[in-house]
Amino acid sequence: MTTLLDGLAEFLNQSVTVERYTGRDAYGKPTYAAPTTLKARVQGRARRIVTQSGEDVTSTLQVYFGTTETPPTVRDRITLPSPFAPTQPTILAVSISPDEEGALVCALYC
Repeated sequence: MTTLLDGLAEFLNQSVTVERYTGRDAYGKPTYAAPTTLKARVQGRARRIVTQSGEDVTSTLQVYFGTTETPPTVRDRITLPSPFAPTQPTILAVSISPDEEGALVCALYC
């Protein structure tokens, strides 16, 4: 049986680095776990979205990938490949869709 991730795999031809948020240091700055690299697809296009806090904003970058692990959150940090700018955009929202086998197809809106 072909899963959603199988169909997506051929389009994941870029690499994105994800650093999971772990908390704040003594000075109040965010701290992150060691970076991991994911195969992804980055698209630059304007898209209206609603953030977790209910704000209506415009996303200018979308990052699509598949995972069997816990997906990134809006508190995590990502680094995009060249030529995308900014290289470390703020994650505004996360969309998650499970496939038939339990893997997740994720979209990060930045």
